[in-house]
Amino acid sequence: MKTILSKHIAAGILSSLVATTGMAAELTVTVKGIAKAEGNLIVNVYKESDDWLSLDAGAATKTFVVDLTKAESLNAIKVKADLPKGVYAATAIHDLNSDGKLGKNWMGIPQEPVGQTGDSKKLMGPPKFKASAFAVEEAAVAQEIVIVGY
Repeated sequence: MKTILSKHIAAGILSSLVATTGMAAELTVTVKGIAKAEGNLIVNVYKESDDWLSLDAGAATKTFVVDLTKAESLNAIKVKADLPKGVYAATAIHDLNSDGKLGKNWMGIPQEPVGQTGDSKKLMGPPKFKASAFAVEEAAVAQEIVIVGY
């Protein structure tokens, strides 16, 4: 009887630990300001600041590619993902030529419209992870990105 009770207690503790460490919350990213129904919208969600802004395969925690030629409306494109607790930041690129890359000029300045989460209004240089970061806890999280650069 004592061992049966011990096993039930241990199982209860383990299941509660698994439930709390593996919990995910739904993130909804709404992208606004898209001016043209051409190309793709690429939304990348990053968890690590080391990978921030990298377009290398696997750098982003989640990547969404939306074909804008098939979008019903350009007013607000939404993507959703279940993410574990943590600090994240997201970017959006209007990939006008659908090449999967951010077009830049010889100085490295984006030639395709871009945006990121947070209220980073930096005019010189790329946005910082910290300025674009948001927390994902147990409740659903909504973030907005406004595309600029048309």
